[in-house]
Amino acid sequence: MAQTIQLRNDMSTPSNWPLSAGSVRYLVPRGIVEKLDVNPISHLLYPTAFGYYEHAREHKVIRNSHDDHLLMFCVDGNGHIETAQTTTELAAQQVVILPKGMAHSYWANAKSPWTIYWVHIQGALFENILDIVGFTPTNLVFNVHNKIQYEENFRALLEIRKLSYQTNAFYLAGAIIQRLLIELSVQYPNSSRNKKQLQFQQIDIYLQQNIAKTLTLDDMAVAFGLSKFYFAKKFQLIVGVSPVRYFIEKKVHYACQLLDSNDNSIKTIAKQLGYDDAYYFSRLFKNIMGLSPQQYRNSDHGR
Repeated sequence: MAQTIQLRNDMSTPSNWPLSAGSVRYLVPRGIVEKLDVNPISHLLYPTAFGYYEHAREHKVIRNSHDDHLLMFCVDGNGHIETAQTTTELAAQQVVILPKGMAHSYWANAKSPWTIYWVHIQGALFENILDIVGFTPTNLVFNVHNKIQYEENFRALLEIRKLSYQTNAFYLAGAIIQRLLIELSVQYPNSSRNKKQLQFQQIDIYLQQNIAKTLTLDDMAVAFGLSKFYFAKKFQLIVGVSPVRYFIEKKVHYACQLLDSNDNSIKTIAKQLGYDDAYYFSRLFKNIMGLSPQQYRNSDHGR
């Protein structure tokens, strides 16, 4: 019977699957991770753990949440990946991307257990590459065109563990991880600029249509069929602010139009924008505009 490994919700960690002969599991020491996180050379991309599981029979992991990204490369056999959005197979010559914050489970096929390389990753560069390769919560498995080269890169990553705990060695590890990700981006050229513009236009229209509602990040993500994590990260990359912040700014901009064009009370305008509490609305307005709604109305803005 397979052993299910339930991992803690407050941290990311590799499974404690019993290593078979030829398998490797390596955790980067916490002190090294802290240095990599603040060093300008490494902070954009660095590993927190990596390894190789050979014929990983009864390998099964459940993570309800996790605070780093995971890249797994299957070289033999197969297994299954499950998230809230999809259930899919991972087979030989395929990579799966499981970004930070995405709850997931995965398990090796009982009859043909996978052999996998894997690496846990931190750094903002990882998130940028997600968009380039065309990752979505329902499209998280990618074919590897050059299996030999890709596996050589992972083997080079495993060699890092032999260099003792030298911080400089992990700069090299980050470069190898970057190569692994960039090779995927070359294989999957995703004209992301046009797609971003198109998607943002759709999002902007949706927010405008719901300007009188109090939308949460969950509401927005569900409306576009994306995970909350991915929607927020993608939106931040495109716009430069969070979706919730942008929606508030959009409401305030509309409030300015209303204040300029009619004499309705602040309370009435607040209700038109989905705020039952006029004082709360006024605080939001002042936080963005630097003036209260009444001060704005009394000023020369737009009049």
